Amino acid sequence: MTQSLPFYLLLLWLTACGSTPNTNNSTDTVAQNAVPAPDTMTVSKKLTDENMQTNETNLTNDTTTCQEGDTLIIQEVKTLCLKNSLQKLTKLKLALQKGEALKMVCFGNSITNGYKVGSYGVVANPYPYVLERLLKKKYPKAKLKIVKEGHNGWRSDQAVKEVDTLVLAKKPDWVTLMFGINDAYAGWTPKFFGQKMESLVKQLKAQDIEVIIFTPTPFTTAYNQKAIAYLPILKALAKQYDCVFINLHQAILARIQKDKLELDKVLPDEVHFGDEYYQLIAEEIFRVFDQ
Repeated sequence: MTQSLPFYLLLLWLTACGSTPNTNNSTDTVAQNAVPAPDTMTVSKKLTDENMQTNETNLTNDTTTCQEGDTLIIQEVKTLCLKNSLQKLTKLKLALQKGEALKMVCFGNSITNGYKVGSYGVVANPYPYVLERLLKKKYPKAKLKIVKEGHNGWRSDQAVKEVDTLVLAKKPDWVTLMFGINDAYAGWTPKFFGQKMESLVKQLKAQDIEVIIFTPTPFTTAYNQKAIAYLPILKALAKQYDCVFINLHQAILARIQKDKLELDKVLPDEVHFGDEYYQLIAEEIFRVFDQ
């Protein structure tokens, strides 16, 4: 003869099976310990100024003929075809040509810092230092100082809290922003990420600082899918606040394809660059500057 389970055991069993209702109604953030589900972004509409969505109906690996908002597959990694916005770079080029004193702060995460894979150290040539050398070679009169403010593991919300002491206090003329990888790992929605990046841009613009917005660089884990959802947000911010926008996510993948590089050597831990490959970032930025 079978016996029925005591009520308290039945309740525990139902709870373990997920029968209790979810009372969390937050839509803009996720809990810090939550693991975002990979590949959950559904995108189908053509990119426009109104909806800023991505278009996966046209998949291609041709970076020269892709249409704005198309999804590109390069080296089996997804990216978005988004054109750079470079109008403001004329001002920077003229200042470099004339030899005006300029200070640029590169503000970002471990990619900006030049995290050395397999250690807690920094590579010998992080991209900001390589970029400074390239620009000074191109413009011999340039009085340019690039300051690296890269911080391992940082997200956009952390950058907002520290921008006063780490960036504004240095009184730069130009600031580059590169965030998004750690935001994707944290599970921030595009809306939340956009709000934090907008706060950064507004604080910089309020001090008459020119801003260059870089997309995050590509990576090969499932969280890349979340990061590419941020790219249209960044381009929209650049347009709204008259900033330079450079799509490094697409540019780095295109460079890897063009030079027939091995992806696992460029990104040995799937996120960070191998020591000698950080210079690719500076070279691609310089290539855009040199157009």
